[in-house]
Amino acid sequence: TMRLASSGNSLQMTGRWEDHSSTLFHCPSTSVWLEKKVKEEIKPSTAEPKNKDLERKSDIQSLIEISSAEKDSIEIALYDNGIVDNDTASLYLNDSLLLYKQLVSAKPVLLYLSLDKLNPLTKLKLVAENLGSIPPCTAFMIITTKKKKYEISVSSNFNSNGVIEFFLKE
Repeated sequence: TMRLASSGNSLQMTGRWEDHSSTLFHCPSTSVWLEKKVKEEIKPSTAEPKNKDLERKSDIQSLIEISSAEKDSIEIALYDNGIVDNDTASLYLNDSLLLYKQLVSAKPVLLYLSLDKLNPLTKLKLVAENLGSIPPCTAFMIITTKKKKYEISVSSNFNSNGVIEFFLKE
């Protein structure tokens, strides 16, 4: 994940590299930065981004491998994690809005997903809209496929979004 920024006579790309291979041995995550000097000063764009909340740092909190036989039957139940404190969050699937400013409570919000073979890595992003009375914004997800059940705690704040990645394996 990289972000491009300009400052005076240079362009900088900063971000994080993570190994998403399915092999037994994984490389550690690392910070990455690139810088290029340019001849004339770069003026910042006045265009506003579509959704500033999606530009927050992505904190990958879980990686789930899904077999191709399970890709069409994924149920997600979203609850508040622990004490119900009026957390409100939005949920995105690959930057497409699924839930908007949903109150997270003891009653589950149910979603059903289908993964695409053409896109083997799918990101489910929890974006905090508020932090409730006990920061950060937390959620508990029960993800059920045909063969397995996953229980995952996810948190988000105004600096980073909680991300669950689904890796579709053949």
